[in-house]
Amino acid sequence: MNLIKKKAAFITILTSAILIASLYGALHNQISYSISPEYFTRFKFQQFDIDTRLPPRIGAVFVGVRATWWMGLLIGLIIALTGAIQKNVKMMIRIAYESYALIFVFTFTAGLFGLFYGIFYLSNLDISNFSYWYIPENLQDIKAFISVGEMHNFSYLGGLMGLPFGVWWQFYRRRRR
Repeated sequence: MNLIKKKAAFITILTSAILIASLYGALHNQISYSISPEYFTRFKFQQFDIDTRLPPRIGAVFVGVRATWWMGLLIGLIIALTGAIQKNVKMMIRIAYESYALIFVFTFTAGLFGLFYGIFYLSNLDISNFSYWYIPENLQDIKAFISVGEMHNFSYLGGLMGLPFGVWWQFYRRRRR
């Protein structure tokens, strides 16, 4: 495989991962903002130093991009490096995107699991058990705040859990061809 083409494919795969992760974060935050606006207005906007003059949903987009781009970088580096085993650049890029789809399924599923875990279990516990969490005083909807926090945490976990399967997919597709 031509080294210049392989380097270009590597950059394409890496850049795509950062963009996909950023888009995922932006959309994920639109969903989570709908569930708990307070999670953003009372926590994330301060954490990410978001200008309060922005419309809150735009602020949630900025938080999502800033919170996830680095995960895309990590996933993209590993998938792009693993993709070098493919026979040609076209397959390298195609199978990388297939791997991203697989990782997305893990990430999205884990996020939903985290949301339901938060709604049906975690948020029903005694609030004093959350000394390791930042929970602002006088929240209007503590249950939603905790649930969205778990949705976010589990999404990261899902991305990390999906990564080995994305790598496995690269090898599986290589052997299949």
